[in-house]
Amino acid sequence: MADLTGTGPVRRIRRTGGRGGGGSWSNRGMVEELETLSSKELHDRAIERAVRHLDVGFLWRLLRAIPAAEAVAGHPDQAEADVSHLSSMLNELVHAGGGDVADALRPLYIDYLSRTDS
Repeated sequence: MADLTGTGPVRRIRRTGGRGGGGSWSNRGMVEELETLSSKELHDRAIERAVRHLDVGFLWRLLRAIPAAEAVAGHPDQAEADVSHLSSMLNELVHAGGGDVADALRPLYIDYLSRTDS
């Protein structure tokens, strides 16, 4: 089964045991259940899960997909603005290591580096 999200093939999940003693299920049932939710509910659940699991990879994929989704939804001007904004944010991140901006961010860098393992 193909996965249209670009994240690879859909995995089949098999679980045995439980109260029934031997029932099994695949992610097909989960997908069917998720299909009944509104887009807003799906968004909220996905974001909540990504944040809870610190899944930066998913959040990055979502950010990259938003401009295309804007275009598909008939908002090409918004898609262009989204790409420009994301590009601007990444540029700021890359260049935040020099000059007055780096000096202003020193407390943030020190706090982060002092909390992480080497």
